[in-house]
Amino acid sequence: MDNFLVVSSKRPLEDEGEEKDVKRVKPYNKNTDEEYDIGNDCHVSAQRHEGNVYIHIRYFDTSPTGRKYPSKKGIVLHLEKWKKLTEDCLDEIDKALEDSQKEDGNVSYKEHLGHNVHVTVEQGYKWVDIRKWWKPEDAENIVATRKGISLPVDLWKEFKKTIPVLRKRFQKELDDIRYCYLDHDNQMSMLKCPGCNPNDYMNHELI
Repeated sequence: MDNFLVVSSKRPLEDEGEEKDVKRVKPYNKNTDEEYDIGNDCHVSAQRHEGNVYIHIRYFDTSPTGRKYPSKKGIVLHLEKWKKLTEDCLDEIDKALEDSQKEDGNVSYKEHLGHNVHVTVEQGYKWVDIRKWWKPEDAENIVATRKGISLPVDLWKEFKKTIPVLRKRFQKELDDIRYCYLDHDNQMSMLKCPGCNPNDYMNHELI
């Protein structure tokens, strides 16, 4: 099931009172609408590109002159993937993260957000990993790439505080999102979708 976009129940909006705890910072560049510091030089920002909204979750480095700049340690999520992460997966992630710290736990949570981006929580690890995966040629299973970010428990809690603020900011765009699976008439249609079946869809296009 890793290759398919699976929908769970929609999570209700968080308490908007959390907005007061969000640490807004000056946007790094002119394309950034909103930017927040969630701790340990990790920023969450919303940027526009060619009419689309993307949510960046990224660690920042500091130059020799003292200027902070975004590093390669991070992930960029199209607003559709961010919506799935923060509405459909959030409760499951929190539960998996809690269970993963139990000595008798056996947690191996993995959810496909689309286009080979997965969120995972593993037993014994105190973080949520959001990462791009890929399938090497002739391999049976997909493997994780370096394009992604691991958010420790404390940063994950701070990340969640940005969710209601971003929802309010981009409510119109979020309302307009239509998951691709809603347009799949059958199993073959899903197999041909590069979002739902990114590692094998070309083989089905030839059928």
